[in-house]
Amino acid sequence: MRSSPRGIAFAVALAATGCVDRIASGREYLAARNGPMRKASLAPFVQGRIGSEWLLTWLAQRTACTIDGATTMDVVPGPDGTERYGGFANGAYVTSQFGSAASVSADGYFLMAAHCVATGQALVTTAPNLAPAQEVEAVLVWSGDRCDPPIDLAVVFAPGMDVPALAWAPPERASSGAPVLVCGAGTTAIRVAGGTVCEQPQTFAATGSCPEVTAIRIQVPLIPGDSGGPCVSADGLLLGVLSTATLGDGAPQGTVLRPDPNWLAALISRDRAARDGMPRPQAKRSMAAVKRALAINAEIDRLLPAPSRR
Repeated sequence: MRSSPRGIAFAVALAATGCVDRIASGREYLAARNGPMRKASLAPFVQGRIGSEWLLTWLAQRTACTIDGATTMDVVPGPDGTERYGGFANGAYVTSQFGSAASVSADGYFLMAAHCVATGQALVTTAPNLAPAQEVEAVLVWSGDRCDPPIDLAVVFAPGMDVPALAWAPPERASSGAPVLVCGAGTTAIRVAGGTVCEQPQTFAATGSCPEVTAIRIQVPLIPGDSGGPCVSADGLLLGVLSTATLGDGAPQGTVLRPDPNWLAALISRDRAARDGMPRPQAKRSMAAVKRALAINAEIDRLLPAPSRR
């Protein structure tokens, strides 16, 4: 990513976070190495609140789960006989294609990583603590893989789930050393992880119809499913979404991409106007999404101070 932060080849783009089967060894490495570090990474954040809500729960509520190429979500027995959360695409089980998305508009627009919607079709499932848990087939609004060089960002429209939107952080919140949280869709370890910005961000100019993009390097223990998930400041403001993670033996790091928020707002406004009067994707109740949300809630609740137990 450093040699060409805006041009992300998809074969590399998710050596980190797991949407492509051919790099399973990279996913397994990250899960085994980084998963045990996630709980400890949250120590500075577990007492944090946004208004009356615990910060970790508040962030999870604004992070959707995605499945690339799937049209429905289901729960099936895993190889060991235990339940596995996943979905089906063309009759095949596609747990490896889980990703995440950040809500950027309360009427159903989400920002995510382009490599997690490589098929052009993504199922988006509701965030934890939102009832009833739902899923909806998203419409791809824009993908950075059309840019030259490609940008690992995408915008999808998945209405009807009423996921609250995240507000953008001012650029200075991403200065080196700033505390950050990442929230993803993984269930192999705690869904949230903490850390810091480890370098000064680099901004790359807009080209043609593609936005200015800022690349933010973070030191956070990332796991499969984090791709596309929001990276926020300690007060819950959106810095960008996760694109890549590092597979080296040093401190776990990743790259967050931040499109120009004004460009994104204009894109959403144009798309919203174009869809006026058109049929909208319909969200439906999903028992699999209910079970997944409950599992994620349980992961997070175990981290919070005792009075928070529901």
